Amino acid sequence: MAASPVTTTAPAKPANLVITTEVFKKIEALKNNGTLALPADYAVGNALQSAWLKLQTVMNKDQKPIIRNGQVDTSIVTLSSVANALHDYCIQGLTVAKNQAYFIVYGTELVCQRSYFGDMVVAERIRPGIRFYYDYICEGEEVSTEKYWSKSEGYVDVLKNHAKPFPRKEDKIVGAYCGVVDAETGENLGITIMGMDRIKKSWMMSKTYKWSKPDKPTTHDEFPGEMALRTVIRRVCKKIINASNDEVLLAAIRASEDDALEAEIAADVADHANGQILSLETANTIEEPKAEPKAEPKAEATQTPLTGDEDF
Repeated sequence: MAASPVTTTAPAKPANLVITTEVFKKIEALKNNGTLALPADYAVGNALQSAWLKLQTVMNKDQKPIIRNGQVDTSIVTLSSVANALHDYCIQGLTVAKNQAYFIVYGTELVCQRSYFGDMVVAERIRPGIRFYYDYICEGEEVSTEKYWSKSEGYVDVLKNHAKPFPRKEDKIVGAYCGVVDAETGENLGITIMGMDRIKKSWMMSKTYKWSKPDKPTTHDEFPGEMALRTVIRRVCKKIINASNDEVLLAAIRASEDDALEAEIAADVADHANGQILSLETANTIEEPKAEPKAEPKAEATQTPLTGDEDF
C-alpha cells in the first residue's frame, strides 16, 4: 500500500510584516485620487522606514519593547493602533528623522504625537512661506515689542528686542514667545508672549497632569524651557492649523490628538484604579493654603478651552 503523500501548508504571513506596506498603499491611493496633497519633498516610503526604525526603540511603561523579531508584539500594543499611528503620521507629512513626531505607548495603544517642530511643519504646509522665531525668557532678561501694520493681519505686536545676557538663568524660566514672519516679504505677522503663570495654566488643562513631587518631577519640571516653548509654539500653530480647509489633513490631526488623549486617559485610569485621577476639575480642588483675602484682581480675557492635544 503506497504511503499517502505528505502535504505542507506554508504559514500565513503575519499582518505585522506588511503593516508599513499597507499604510503606504493607503497614503498613495489618497495622493493618486487627489484627496491628499503632501509636500513635494515628502517621501512617504522614507518617512515610514524612519518610523519603523524608531518603533524598534519604543517601549511601554514597563520597559517592554513593542517590536520583537521584526514584528509588532500584540501582547504589548494593538496592531490597529500601530497602523493608525503610522497612517496619521504620514498624512500630516511628518518624519521622526527630523524630530517632528514621536511615538508613545499608553496602555496597549500606540499613538503618534507631534513635537513643536512638527507643529511648525504642519502650519507651514497650511500657510506656505511663513517662518517662526521663538525663545524662552529667563529671569532678568528684557523683552520689548512694538506695533506693526501687517497687510494680512492688521495691527500686530512684533518683537523689537530681546536682551539675553550670558550666561542665561536657564533654571529660572519666566516666559516664552513665538512670532511669525512671511519669509518672502519679511512682513511680520505677529507675536504671542506668555508668562509662566499663563503657561502653567495651560499645562493644567492636561486631563492627566500630575502635581510635581520632589522625588518624581514632571517633564515640565525637568525641562521648563522646552515645555514652555512647546506651549507657546503650539498655541500659535493651532490657530493656523484650525484655519485650514484641508479636510483630510484636519481629520488626521484630530484623530491623532483624540487617540492620544483617549489612550492617555485610559492608561491613567488603569494605573490609578484605586487612587485619585487628577483632571482639570479635581486639580482645581487641590490647592495650597489660601492667603488672606486681597483686592479682586483684574480679570483676564476669557478663552475658549482648546480640545484634543492641548498646548501644554
